[in-house]
Amino acid sequence: MAKSYVMAVPLTSFNTTGVTANFQAINPNGLPHAVIKLRVINASNILLIFSYDGATDHGVIQPNDVITFDFQSNSSPAGYICNMRKGTVVSVRNPAGAAGVGTGAAYGGVTG
Repeated sequence: MAKSYVMAVPLTSFNTTGVTANFQAINPNGLPHAVIKLRVINASNILLIFSYDGATDHGVIQPNDVITFDFQSNSSPAGYICNMRKGTVVSVRNPAGAAGVGTGAAYGGVTG
């Protein structure tokens, strides 16, 4: 009988001292596997904007906060598996002085 297991991906770390308004990769080698769950951990005392492509603002993470994306919880009713792609590089920037309200979202796509 085949079994499925959830395997852990090692934690990456990034020193936010000197983070600028330009995106800087927090996992420069990208995700080593397609992942079903992703956590962005901000253990610093500054607000950060994060991005999955190093160019687009995808979300905001408050100081000393964690955001968890559980891609499997919202998988399509057709039974497809939604994962964050292998190789995805997560980047952050400091939006010094920025304030406001915004939205962030993720969607499932099917590739052949």
